[in-house]
Parts: sequence; C-alpha cells; structure tokens
Amino acid sequence: MITILRIGFWIISLIQLFAVLDFFWLYLGWHWAVAWIPAVLAIVISPLIAAICGIIAAISVWDWAWWQAVLLFFLAPVLAILAGRSVWVGGIFSKNRSS
Repeated sequence: MITILRIGFWIISLIQLFAVLDFFWLYLGWHWAVAWIPAVLAIVISPLIAAICGIIAAISVWDWAWWQAVLLFFLAPVLAILAGRSVWVGGIFSKNRSS
C-alpha cells in the first residue's frame, strides 16, 4: 500500500511541476527553456507560490475546473503524509521519539 501511495505521490508531483512550468511558459509567454528555472525555483523555495501558479495554469491553460486544480495541489501533501514521507508528521507520531 505504501508503495502505491509513493508512486501516486511522485506522479502527482510531476503533474504539479508541469502545471507550474505551463504557468511560466504558456500563461506568461516565456520560452520553455527559460521557464524551467523559475518553475523549479518556485517549487523548491515556496511551495505555496508554486501551488498558486499551478492552479492558475491548470484553470487557464488546461481548462480544468477550479476544484480539480485545487485538488491536484492539495492531494500530494495528503498522499505524502499517508506514505510516511513527511518528516514533521513522522516525527510527531514516531514511537522512537526522544524526549
């Protein structure tokens, strides 16, 4: 089950990356080779800004409904928590936690 959740997490993360890339490439009109730089930086530095850019791109460029775009960017953290990839949640619920 954990393996399926991890695979789902990585697939959703790639879709999110392409959504943020499409924001800079197709929505703002930047060249695709240049758009990779701010897309990756937005994802690494500020996931919230990346989520907003990706939601705008999914709605405007991909013609998705708003709820589908929001679900895309809020499903990955839920899968990450379920798959145990979140250090914060893993640390809180860890049995081997030091006091």
